[in-house]
Amino acid sequence: MLSDVVFSAARFGLCPAFGQHAANSITAVILLALAGMLFVSPTAAEIPLVQTMMAFGLGTGPASALLVTLPAVSLPSLIMVGRSFSKQILLFVAASCVVVGIAAGLCGMFF
Repeated sequence: MLSDVVFSAARFGLCPAFGQHAANSITAVILLALAGMLFVSPTAAEIPLVQTMMAFGLGTGPASALLVTLPAVSLPSLIMVGRSFSKQILLFVAASCVVVGIAAGLCGMFF
């Protein structure tokens, strides 16, 4: 939950820092796909979080990446199952989440 508070606090500094052009860039998609995979978000809390970020200027591409990656996997969940699964499987799950988030972000940018 602490990571969710930190992410929520960071959104106010993150979104205005994006210019009009950078708010819907590939760099923003990649960064927010990574951030979405790392942070914990309670069920259905990602929608108001992304909605608020979009109100502050976030583009549809990075918002799509967050909507896909926030509920899927988080760093604390990977740590919790770390003893049950090998590191290769955990890395595959985390990387897959980020790749799918980036694909969703690119679809959100161009379609």
